Amino acid sequence: MPDNQPDEERRPPPTDAQIRAAFMAFASMIRRFDAEGQLIRRLPLLMGKLGDLRHMAFEYEVRVTERLVPQDRAQADSGQEGSEDEKGRQDQ
Repeated sequence: MPDNQPDEERRPPPTDAQIRAAFMAFASMIRRFDAEGQLIRRLPLLMGKLGDLRHMAFEYEVRVTERLVPQDRAQADSGQEGSEDEKGRQDQ
């Protein structure tokens, strides 16, 4: 499933270790802000970091899922064999 980025701009998906490290750092940041009494005041920063984590997790999930789907099925799902509308019209 191609994306809109040129090959040179496409980064590999984050590794399991990178995902774990990012989430652990986020958890540590929350604990630190809470201990300092700064948790609520730091919500904008935390929300930005949470957005970054969501993006990272999404990239990981999409790229890993792409590797799990057999190539023939990926081509069929991408419209190589025609759309559902076209198939329905052919059956009628």
